[in-house]
Amino acid sequence: MLAQLGLLLGTGVPPVVCLAAALLPCGADLFCCLAVLLSKQLFYQDPPKEQPGRAGRRLKTYPCAYPNGWYHLLNSSDLMPGQVKEVAALDRDFAVFRGRKTGSVGVLDAHCPHLGANLAVRGVVPHGTDCLRCPFHKWTFSGDGKCVRIPHLPDSVTGKGVPAKAAAKAWPVTEYYGMVLMFYHADGEDPPYGPPRVTALGKSPGAYPARGTFQTRVNMHIQEFAENSADFLHFDPLHGKMMVPFSPYIVPFIDIVHVPGWKPGEKPRPAAAASAAAAVDAHVEAEDSEPAATTSGASHGLDGVEDTSHLSWFSDAASLTFLGKPIPNTAAHAEITFIGPGSLVMFQFDTPVRSAEGREGGSVGWLV
Repeated sequence: MLAQLGLLLGTGVPPVVCLAAALLPCGADLFCCLAVLLSKQLFYQDPPKEQPGRAGRRLKTYPCAYPNGWYHLLNSSDLMPGQVKEVAALDRDFAVFRGRKTGSVGVLDAHCPHLGANLAVRGVVPHGTDCLRCPFHKWTFSGDGKCVRIPHLPDSVTGKGVPAKAAAKAWPVTEYYGMVLMFYHADGEDPPYGPPRVTALGKSPGAYPARGTFQTRVNMHIQEFAENSADFLHFDPLHGKMMVPFSPYIVPFIDIVHVPGWKPGEKPRPAAAASAAAAVDAHVEAEDSEPAATTSGASHGLDGVEDTSHLSWFSDAASLTFLGKPIPNTAAHAEITFIGPGSLVMFQFDTPVRSAEGREGGSVGWLV
């Protein structure tokens, strides 16, 4: 915009006209943002809390309450060095803390294995350490749960006199694009996979500035969201009309046409099997005259992901029509990556809008 303004000023056009011309391309975006914000203020309401009895009955119909996977506990910016926070999630209480020495994050069961004191209530991260000290008897735990010091044991200063069974329950944790994620496994096993890195964000992080967050409550089991992505037949009845954002009102005469797709990931195949599969894919492609869908991580914009068996992809090519006739330049493509059971979901949107550099418009977001 500044470059455009400079060119116009160099032509002798009045400055007011130059400024108006430079701001004109932003007008539609600004109008849409203001309309959405106004609509949210007018219409948005938090969904009602589900009745405990009904929720309990529904929970019994699922294989497990909390599938094994990576879960968001809090944002990285909410946890400063030396800070301890209690987080209730997955029907458990966790003590989440950030070390003072390296800044690493640790996640322990909130209650001390000694006498059950809450580590997150007046628990302390001692200076120069990445450990958490219990407020009750000053037992000190490292991020991996190991008890490294018990004050009343003479040899505990060096860690030699601390029994191994004094350890606290620790959970695998990682920081991922500004989020603190914890891996939950019902049997306490180590994570078989990590959250995938997004190629576009690594190459040009400045091209995807953060636009904010939106938080709400959804009365559903996590499994339902993943299953819903494969249910294409509900798209037209529920998502076929243009709606005023956050409201029950339909925009008249405008419909949304959806072309959905779904693809599961797969484990890497041996070289011989991969060659045979490639030959089959080439034969199918020749018959169908359409490229065969691929499940490699790189083909979906992910770095270093060869085994995609823990991933699945839902895609939707959507466009608008007015009285049944296509509206030009309204096509958009969405690809949703389900990571594990859907405890972490990544959205990628591509639109016809182009930036000043000529790059196709797009956005990346996460549902956690």
